[in-house]
Amino acid sequence: MAREFCGMKILLPFALGQIILFNLGRCEPVKMYGVINSNITLSPLQKAKFKDITWKKGKDKVAEWQENEEIRYFGSFQGRAILDPSGNFTILNLTTSDEGLYEMESTDNHNPANETMLYVLENLLQPDLYCSFDGENLTVSCNGSKDSRFLNYAWDFSGSYVNLSESKVQLRYHENLHQNISCIIKNPKSTNGSSLLLETCVPKKDQRKYRYLLLIGAFIYAIVFPAGLYASKNIRDEETEVQKGSRDLVKVPLSNKQKDQDSSQDD
Repeated sequence: MAREFCGMKILLPFALGQIILFNLGRCEPVKMYGVINSNITLSPLQKAKFKDITWKKGKDKVAEWQENEEIRYFGSFQGRAILDPSGNFTILNLTTSDEGLYEMESTDNHNPANETMLYVLENLLQPDLYCSFDGENLTVSCNGSKDSRFLNYAWDFSGSYVNLSESKVQLRYHENLHQNISCIIKNPKSTNGSSLLLETCVPKKDQRKYRYLLLIGAFIYAIVFPAGLYASKNIRDEETEVQKGSRDLVKVPLSNKQKDQDSSQDD
């Protein structure tokens, strides 16, 4: 019993070492992206002349070929796949069910891992933009796609805004309502976008109120700014007069009486 336990202690590190070496020798699957209803070709990592080829999706065969024999296709790939002797496997009219891990096997393939992870994405349509107004802020939401994997959002707007989330932004009411805000969505295979005019987010009565506030602000500015300039000019003129008066006082001539006193002192 003790010998068996000792033997296990010796074999265990060896087995762990073999597993680690095996994992280090394996590469991460190649990632590929396809679009629904389009075609895509999966290729072997090794370029060679093969005598036999087997492509699998997960554990299931999808195509098989041996030298001097006809190619066989399996399952849903019958009639919509093409395998050539160089190992290229083309899938026609992609569907979401085609997504998964594919692997090519061959007796001539010396690469321990020949795996491809296929992602099937939709061709992005224009996103839907929605907005709301709470009396102070405008909130704009962008509904990009049901499939949010690999989906990125970007906003195009000349004013300032705050990101509430990647697909939602908030703007202050004082922004120019006559300009557009745009949402752009992107995945690894396609890009699309939509625009929204800000004034469509604000009820008409609030727009009138906003215009009145702008007019009042412009009116106050038109009065206060010139008045401020005029007052500033008057202050500068008064300061100039005071400085000039001070210089004139310094230069006042002596009176006749003072001149006679100075002459008598000289005599």
